[in-house]
Amino acid sequence: MPIPNEYILDYINSKERGVNTRRNYLIWLNKLSSLIEKEIDLFTEKDYEDIGNYLLKSNSLAYVSSLMWQLQNILAYLRNRDIVKIDLYKLNKFTNNYAPNITEQIISPEEYEKILDYIMDKEEVTDNSKRIKIRNELIIRILWDTGITVTEVINLRLKNIDFEKRYIIIGELNPRRLALSMKTIETAKSYKKLLGLENQNAPFIQNFVKKSFDKKFSARSIQRFLKDITQECKIESVVTPNSFRHTKAVMLLKKGSPPDQVMKILGVNDFESISKYIDIINGKNIEVKVLGQEYL
Repeated sequence: MPIPNEYILDYINSKERGVNTRRNYLIWLNKLSSLIEKEIDLFTEKDYEDIGNYLLKSNSLAYVSSLMWQLQNILAYLRNRDIVKIDLYKLNKFTNNYAPNITEQIISPEEYEKILDYIMDKEEVTDNSKRIKIRNELIIRILWDTGITVTEVINLRLKNIDFEKRYIIIGELNPRRLALSMKTIETAKSYKKLLGLENQNAPFIQNFVKKSFDKKFSARSIQRFLKDITQECKIESVVTPNSFRHTKAVMLLKKGSPPDQVMKILGVNDFESISKYIDIINGKNIEVKVLGQEYL
């Protein structure tokens, strides 16, 4: 039988979430729990794996991964209350199988252009749709040029962009200056003019759905519109904001950039953070020069 509603509500209300988010979680979890065909206290690790495999028949790997993580969370919550008897370690191993690996998240230049074409072909019915269109184009161009995180994108301020020298400044304590392409700068100038932005501290990537502007876009909104584009364009790669970060790292290493330089561009401090990208390069037998050494 499905997970009883009172358990789901108990789980949802145990966390600080808005009303709309709680409602969406309820719909989501009820949909997942309806796949459970036995008493919840008899649910096993094998049942969990079977649900994942069933979902994969008609959904993308990224989507199934997010669903399975959520189901794992509620099962862990129920286990802590002695409602289910299940091995959380085994669940975690199964869930990791549904997570797309990095090679599946590398975006090709052709896929990048396909995403841009889809955005730019959108019809501009209203002034607001025009603003949304150019904003979304700018987000994609910035992600592709820089590989910054989605949090860094939504926290951009007008003061962080040097339109003359064509770079953005990320961070305050250890600022990174990251180059932007001419096309990205042109798009940013058009966007700034369209919005009439003058306040240097105003969010640059704004949310035009809310009644009042001058509100920054959310990370979740960026993830959502990327997911929609991926499905519409039938792109094979798993496209998330992090996909652009993975792609940037691999592209830099392919060009022979030293890992310490790649670490600086990505804003990471430990070598372990980029070793996974070097492994990808190594798997393709591409030579990468690193601080006078060669990784084959």
